[in-house]
Amino acid sequence: MVLFVCGALFSAEGKLLLLRSVAGEWELPGGTLEFGEAPELGLVRCFREATDMDVAVDRPLGAWSSVERTGENELYRVHIGSTVTLSGALVNVEVDREVHAGFAWVTRDEARTRIAAPALRDAVERAFALLVASRRG
Repeated sequence: MVLFVCGALFSAEGKLLLLRSVAGEWELPGGTLEFGEAPELGLVRCFREATDMDVAVDRPLGAWSSVERTGENELYRVHIGSTVTLSGALVNVEVDREVHAGFAWVTRDEARTRIAAPALRDAVERAFALLVASRRG
């Protein structure tokens, strides 16, 4: 089992940052927790490693699981998602090209069509709902 953390970061225009893996799947920025690492600290570290951006953890999006199959191997992942805020100015998004083929800032509808995993789509829907609620309040 692997513990994976991911963060939903929104632009000032309300678009969500998604990364495209080298395998072609769209996902939230994040990564694998190190043994004994706190999820919040791990998310800050993993987000920086994935995007070269400093963030602060904001609100929880929940947890979900997935099974990744590669040939005859199966990897069980538990995902912990949160919304994040940028710590400083947004200058650029630099992705690790060994892991990610690119990135995109997407609307809610674009996220629905790009994200294949139902559990991740549900988490992204919760993120957009939190964004709408926070902008009303």
